[in-house]
Amino acid sequence: MTTAKKIGTVGVDSGLLLLVDPGYLFTDDEWSRICDKAFAYSTTPVPGKCSVPDFPRAVLEGLGGKVAENKMDKLALVFSTHVGDGRYTVTDQGDSFSVDA
Repeated sequence: MTTAKKIGTVGVDSGLLLLVDPGYLFTDDEWSRICDKAFAYSTTPVPGKCSVPDFPRAVLEGLGGKVAENKMDKLALVFSTHVGDGRYTVTDQGDSFSVDA
């Protein structure tokens, strides 16, 4: 059994994490279009409350991938922190990584 080892922390200011090869990063114009899409895909889970933009879907589509369970094999992984902004610990599990709130 491999012992988990803290390898660092990651700061979150969007409520999302994007695990991606740097070759797939966006230009300013591309990011603007992604934001527009995210708000277009927004949902209102509780009537009368603020809508929630769907950034995971918009980012994945912006990368040219198809949305399937919040992942796009081989290019990127986008996921919500579910608890908002903050600093998260990244742990090496030996054969995988974890991000903990």
